[in-house]
Amino acid sequence: MFRSAISAPSALIGLCESQYLDAKSSGYNLRIDSQKLELASDVAAFANATDGGVILIGAETAKDKFGRDQIVKFPGIASRSVDVNQYRDTISRYAIPGISGLRIDVCETEGSELLCILIPPQNPSKIPFIVKGSINKNGKISGKHIAVPIRSTDGNTHLDAHLIHAALSDGWHKKK
Repeated sequence: MFRSAISAPSALIGLCESQYLDAKSSGYNLRIDSQKLELASDVAAFANATDGGVILIGAETAKDKFGRDQIVKFPGIASRSVDVNQYRDTISRYAIPGISGLRIDVCETEGSELLCILIPPQNPSKIPFIVKGSINKNGKISGKHIAVPIRSTDGNTHLDAHLIHAALSDGWHKKK
C-alpha cells in the first residue's frame, strides 16, 4: 500500500500517522547536527519495524477526533530546497547497517511536490539498525554513542540500555 506513496501520494490523504507512516510539514535541516541524527533515527526506526514504512515531507496534518495526526493536504516543499543525495548520504553515514532498497524521491501531487522516503521491510538478519552518534554539549555530533530507534504507533522510541545489554550478552555468549 505505501509503495503508492511515491506513485500517487494523494491517495494517502485521510490516513493517520502510524507505525507505517510519518508525515512532516517540512524537511530536515541537514545543516544542523541534531536534524541529521533525527533523520537517521526516523529511517532506522522504520527499518527496525517488521513492515518498513514511509516518511512524507510536505504533508499537513490535523488532529482527528481521536487525537491522532491525520494527513489533510499536501502544501508541499520547495524541491530546490531538498538535496536528495544529502539525505541519502546522511542516512548512510549515521544508520548502521546500510538500509536495503531505501528510496528517496521528490514526487508530485495536485500541483505540489513532496519528498517521499520509502523504507522497505528489511532482512531480519540485519536488524537491529542503530544510529551512531549523540549530540554533545557543544551541539555537535559525537560518534561515541549509539541508539536503537523503534517505531511505535505514531512516533519513535529507543531501546533502553538494559534491553541492548541483554541482546548483546545473548549474542556474545552464543558466539563463544
